[in-house]
Amino acid sequence: MGCIKNLIINSKKCFLKKILKKPKFDGRMRIYLTIKCNLSCPYCVNGYDNSDFKGYGYRLRSPKDWINQINSIGRDVVFTGGEPFLYKGFADIINSINKKLSISIYTNFALNIENIIPEIKRKVHIYISFHPQNTDISLFIKNIYLVMNNQNISFNIHVIKANNDLQMNKALILSDKLKQMNIDISFDEDQRHFEGSKRKFKKKVLCSRNIILIAPDGDRFHCVSKLMRQKQSIENIFDSKLSNSKKKIICDEYGYCAPCDYLGETEMEFIT
Repeated sequence: MGCIKNLIINSKKCFLKKILKKPKFDGRMRIYLTIKCNLSCPYCVNGYDNSDFKGYGYRLRSPKDWINQINSIGRDVVFTGGEPFLYKGFADIINSINKKLSISIYTNFALNIENIIPEIKRKVHIYISFHPQNTDISLFIKNIYLVMNNQNISFNIHVIKANNDLQMNKALILSDKLKQMNIDISFDEDQRHFEGSKRKFKKKVLCSRNIILIAPDGDRFHCVSKLMRQKQSIENIFDSKLSNSKKKIICDEYGYCAPCDYLGETEMEFIT
């Protein structure tokens, strides 16, 4: 696996230790305003065919709740999902967050947002994913023009490499159109190859992660897998003070991870 940097066997502790890809924690809260999405991609890291997926059962917090709590905590934020532009009042949240805090947004840009983008009045950066199997190119480009006309917004675009030739051709067509607009697009690998995800086995691990993942109701979770299943929340940021970003837990569900759970500062010790 390309994400594994080192492998150590410690016979005294009976641990098999894997140091996974460990970019430095950026200090940001990753907030899922909603888990709902307008697309249904086969490589989505959220539902990934789990029978006990409960992501759609969260109670949504109001824009006022999010504004007050984000400003009170004082951390930079990343809005992800789900599709954050499906959340009603999203522009209000963005505009009301303290200008000293940075905001990033992950979106598929596959829905009509012509009434939202012009309302954004402060600096944000948008990470745009093009999903060729589900996205209309003309609508996607229309949305790109919207962000280009808003001086508060910076952005970059990527596409997941598709196994389907027809879908890849569609992505290449988009790439050519964007080049004519002097915009580059990057091609990313499918994340489903992480060895801890979608396996028939479950292994016990000591999992250490330095990350802050916040569900739509304010519950914080150790990983995306647990967030999507509403399992073993750490705390709720609306009910208690946000604790340290780095957490270490015993988990007996390695093999049931979400495909993106190897990202971030993550270290796992397999208990043998």
